[in-house]
Amino acid sequence: TVNPKPTASVLSAGGAATTICSGDIVTLSGNTGGTWNNGATTATITVSAAGDYYVTNTNACANVTSNHIVVTVNAPVVASVLSAGSATTFCAGGTVILSGNVGGKWSNNATTATITVTATGDYFVTKSNACGTVTSNHITVTVNPLPTATTGRNTSICSGNSVTLGTSSESGHTYLWTPSAGLSSTTISNPVANPTVTTTYTLTETISATGCDATNSVTVAISAAPSISTSS
Repeated sequence: TVNPKPTASVLSAGGAATTICSGDIVTLSGNTGGTWNNGATTATITVSAAGDYYVTNTNACANVTSNHIVVTVNAPVVASVLSAGSATTFCAGGTVILSGNVGGKWSNNATTATITVTATGDYFVTKSNACGTVTSNHITVTVNPLPTATTGRNTSICSGNSVTLGTSSESGHTYLWTPSAGLSSTTISNPVANPTVTTTYTLTETISATGCDATNSVTVAISAAPSISTSS
């Protein structure tokens, strides 16, 4: 009696993808009387782990191995964890560095690990792969405006005359003029200046609620009085 060699099984995934996401499965089929390399002897197996899958058919004459099917399992995408290098509420002109992006895209479309932020906004990172999309934690940045610190234009007056500086006041703002010489007040928005010599006045205006301030200067020049000549 001549026994035939065993016939190798022909395996397939039934047209399904063999690259899957973590938590997904793929069904492999085609085992005919053999043993899968994971020990199963069923015609089909359901696979959720990465690996090289095949079937060995054996009889008294020989062992034969089926075709191999490699299953790849992609890890789920992991969200970036963002942090700010300093305060996220600041005055115009300031900055904050946000960091923590690993392989994703910031909400302002940057792809760098860190971004330098100068504008109010909600900042976050989105990451994607074949298995899905995740969003990082959000960081809200608030940029408070600066006051105008309006002083008025440089001007020239005759000795003994006066000029009003600045402009009308805004609620919630404080004002400080220096130097005090020749001013009717150093703590209002529009003091009257009557200097005896040419003077440059500096105004610092502060928004009380935020602490944001700005500084500007104005010069009041004193013109010499005209001379009066008399003829004899």
